Amino acid sequence: MKPTLITSCLVLCACLGCSSLSETEDAKSHETGAPSPGSFHAAGASDGGTAGGGGAGAASDAASDAPEYAGQDCAAAAEAGVWCIQATPKGFEWVAPDGTKVCKYVAMSKVDSFDLQGAGTQTTVLAKYGGDWTQWRDAQTTRLKSWGFNAAGMYSYRYEQYPGARLPSAPSWNTSLYAMRDSNGQHVKDAFNIPDPNGMICGSRVYQGLQMDVFDPRAADVLKGLVGGATGPCRLTPMDRFMFFVADEADYLFGLNSTGYHADLGYVVAANSPMVKTSPVRLGGTYNYPDATLYAKLALRDFLAAKYGCAGSADPAAINYCGATDAGKALGAVNAAWGTSYTTWNTSDAGGLAGIKAGTYASYGTGTGFLDENGEHIVAQAQRSHCGGHSGVGLTDADPWSTVPQIATDVHEYVTYFATTYAQIMRDAYSSQCGAKLPPLFIPIYGGPNAVYTAMAPYFDGFWINPTSASNANVALIQRIVDAAGGKPVIVADYMTANPDSQIGGTCTGSSICYASQANRGAGMVAHWKQQLAVKNPQNRFAVIGLEHWSFYDSKKENADFGLVSFNDNPYDGTATTAHGELANHGDAITPIKTYLNGGICDP
Repeated sequence: MKPTLITSCLVLCACLGCSSLSETEDAKSHETGAPSPGSFHAAGASDGGTAGGGGAGAASDAASDAPEYAGQDCAAAAEAGVWCIQATPKGFEWVAPDGTKVCKYVAMSKVDSFDLQGAGTQTTVLAKYGGDWTQWRDAQTTRLKSWGFNAAGMYSYRYEQYPGARLPSAPSWNTSLYAMRDSNGQHVKDAFNIPDPNGMICGSRVYQGLQMDVFDPRAADVLKGLVGGATGPCRLTPMDRFMFFVADEADYLFGLNSTGYHADLGYVVAANSPMVKTSPVRLGGTYNYPDATLYAKLALRDFLAAKYGCAGSADPAAINYCGATDAGKALGAVNAAWGTSYTTWNTSDAGGLAGIKAGTYASYGTGTGFLDENGEHIVAQAQRSHCGGHSGVGLTDADPWSTVPQIATDVHEYVTYFATTYAQIMRDAYSSQCGAKLPPLFIPIYGGPNAVYTAMAPYFDGFWINPTSASNANVALIQRIVDAAGGKPVIVADYMTANPDSQIGGTCTGSSICYASQANRGAGMVAHWKQQLAVKNPQNRFAVIGLEHWSFYDSKKENADFGLVSFNDNPYDGTATTAHGELANHGDAITPIKTYLNGGICDP
């Protein structure tokens, strides 16, 4: 999936020419529950002055100091009937329940009928296969195998739907979306929802993505219910057909999955209203929250209070209230560090915290408490004439938006705390509900801050990443991520196109790498894969355990030649021609790809 538009897809990279598959994820228990803000100190959260940033800061140092990742208990995984990942002398490999080993996962995303429906060609294409989706599935299996792919990637719904022989796949769930969306009935708030953008300094320029409020008191239990429910991933059978699970959708991790190209989650929470009464339109827009508290902002309050000397909560009504003396000292310390003059950690509104909860609060931007902050005291005057930031989506972690550097440092440490909490409750949901029958669990983070990878690494078995670039293989970005990822393996996705030489036609547009011809695309994909597979982690292991291309068919809806197959079901192997129903004769991307993959791509 395309980072800004599409949902993420994981790639299962099987080792062509490899004799064995790697083992599944370790059955060790992960710590559950949110970390205490009083005990949290973000390693490298101020990386380059950002939430992990793009620089080689303490987050990368912390990751390189982490114990070497040895993979999972593959014997236990085999007994449970699930795949696993295990370390090899050179890198990592996948191991199937029957002991078969695969050195790389190589997949195409969305082996599905969705793009056929969008193009209006589904009926015609299905008729090629006698109107039988099983025959269609078998034909795509033959195609993928012959081209050197060994898995169907994310969003391959139609491919996974029918029983029988098929390649393994990597299912994913929009877990955070289901927790927030009105129609799913769970109603966890969106931490990126800005209810009063005009009242928030620079808020009207923020592109509002989706990011579940992980500090909502119900969030952890909601995730467990979704993952373990009747239609949740833990109820899928048989499990041996899934190489790994994708825990969530990257598009709904908007505050964590990018550095420099999404609005800064730390800024958004710090300057947002503590009261959110109604769900945003993008989630349905019809639900009135009975508790209007934005818990992400209260968590920022307690995080900062703890850092500056209030061990516990800054809420006088909380059972772990640190006491008036310590709370006052901590408030004084943060005012001195930030150049602010807050009179309380909470709100000066007459209704207090109860008024926020009840939806009657009226002091946003006018009160003198920390929770009343709307950006007036923390956003630099010079930045206010550039509210769109350098990327036009609002103030990012790469923009010098704070009045003093310490503000950005502190809120970026909070973002790391947010990421840690997210990872803990998500991992606990899958571990508690799937038990031993849990394949390796990957999390899709396109190109986030270093500290986010470091914070999440203990809770996932690997990362699905998308080093988006319009020009190169982004080996430096992959290396940055690998260095921060605690020794965990990564799957690298690409969205390369050749619009001019496809049924889509036209010129190259968007952020994906686009070639003038299919032949150049095929050669370009191979060249990029070779560079990416050479990346090593701090323990000197080859870190890329999989490659995934988005996607199988072209997308008429997105006007993009993502597919290696046209939506007339003609592969770009030189046979996508007028003789087979295309409007023009198109080139051959597949020959260089299958030559490379079928030659074997295991770690040298």
